[in-house]
Amino acid sequence: MSEVSASFRGPAEEKQRLMLEEVAPSDDGATSSSSVAGEENRKKMLRERNRVHARLSRQRKRQRLDALQEENDNLTRDCKHAREEITRLRGLLEECDYENSRLRAWVDGVMQAQRLPAPSAPPATAAYPQQQAAVYEVANQPVVDEQQRSTMPFQ
Repeated sequence: MSEVSASFRGPAEEKQRLMLEEVAPSDDGATSSSSVAGEENRKKMLRERNRVHARLSRQRKRQRLDALQEENDNLTRDCKHAREEITRLRGLLEECDYENSRLRAWVDGVMQAQRLPAPSAPPATAAYPQQQAAVYEVANQPVVDEQQRSTMPFQ
């Protein structure tokens, strides 16, 4: 059997071929020349079997290395994606912290404005008592400028 055709066989076929090709032990009545030829033939077969086993071992090793390399590539890619996700989430956390601090400052400002004592109501004139009360209510509303209005969460 040629080396090229043997290389296309799988490991199971190679082992079966080797088992069939093993040399049977020599007869006790054999001459010394046939015994020497049988011994040389047996050694030749053992060397061939050893070559086949070595080739199969190298193939298995190559397959194992290829599988490990593929697994390494997959894990490296997953690690890279995880690091990108961590970076994205950290940026989102910073944005939320910044927005939270702005909202706290805004709430503190509103609370500070409401804690200030309101000016006392001017006496109502006899001619315009309702208008005076409405002006007083509008005057006591907290003053919110346009910049604060744009940062309010509920508008």
